[in-house]
Amino acid sequence: MPRARWRAIAAPGASRVSLAGVEPKGHETVPPARYTEASLVKRLEEDGIGRPSTYAPTIETIQRRGYVFRQGKALVPSFTAFGGHQLAARPFQRVRGPRFTARMEDLLDAISNGELDHVQFLRDFYFAAVTRARASGTR
Repeated sequence: MPRARWRAIAAPGASRVSLAGVEPKGHETVPPARYTEASLVKRLEEDGIGRPSTYAPTIETIQRRGYVFRQGKALVPSFTAFGGHQLAARPFQRVRGPRFTARMEDLLDAISNGELDHVQFLRDFYFAAVTRARASGTR
């Protein structure tokens, strides 16, 4: 490989600097691994979302609605999934995400076990949302 000639570079009012050499290096980034059915179920369990009886129907639903498609064993998100995420991200910020979902499941369990009154829960949930909407100037 022929040796490149380098010339000195100087910024106005600064001392001269010369470049001793440049060595090109290859670098490739690797995207994060896609979820498989097994890894998605593991993540749902870690986040406290769902139950074993709901995992298969959930995965079937997101595929049937076109939110993901299979590529080998991987579940690859579709443009529909990305678009839906972007549309819901801001207006539904409070009622989305794993923490909200896990908490809602706990509350619904408490209602079904008779530990929480369903009418009072609905009142609290609805009127809290209305109050927040009025405070932010939206309907």
